[in-house]
Amino acid sequence: MSISDDLIIVEYALQTEQNLDLSLAVGRQFDRIKERVIGGFTDGLKSELLRRLPGAIVENEFKDDPLKKYAGLYLVRTEWKDGFQVYLESQDANARSITFGVRRKNPDGKRVLGDAAAKLDAKLGTGKTNPDWEWFQSLGDPYKHWSKRKVLLEMYKVNKGQREKRDVLEYVAARLVSVFDIMSNLGKAPKRR
Repeated sequence: MSISDDLIIVEYALQTEQNLDLSLAVGRQFDRIKERVIGGFTDGLKSELLRRLPGAIVENEFKDDPLKKYAGLYLVRTEWKDGFQVYLESQDANARSITFGVRRKNPDGKRVLGDAAAKLDAKLGTGKTNPDWEWFQSLGDPYKHWSKRKVLLEMYKVNKGQREKRDVLEYVAARLVSVFDIMSNLGKAPKRR
């Protein structure tokens, strides 16, 4: 939204008492609007991941409180047991600093990545690590902060089934699928030709 767009909204709000009342009411409900848009988007993301990754288990923890710090969505296979999850998580409240990668279920456990870290770096760019995450990255701009107007509008279009504007869904799903595929092949010998 540009400065002139902001001024148009302010001028609209100040034209009449009714406009001001409506503008203030919308402002008070903005977090609820964001929750509904992000919750609907993450439901759609879960469906897309289940479609692309038969046999995956996908849990959408954004659904409970999408604006909560550390809200997330994760993917696992039953054979991964307690080792790790492919995770998407907000690092800050208000659906900001969205991170994805491989998260250890047991932070005190041993490292599980092996050569998968190099494969993830080659496919998605150099990742980071910390005691909780085996490998992670922030989503790139503009998708790393889901409270931005542009991102919320794209998520809304996905929620309403508009096929022409699925950039945010494709971007996020593709990254999670790439991580999931690499982790699914962890420890498997390459096929001989």
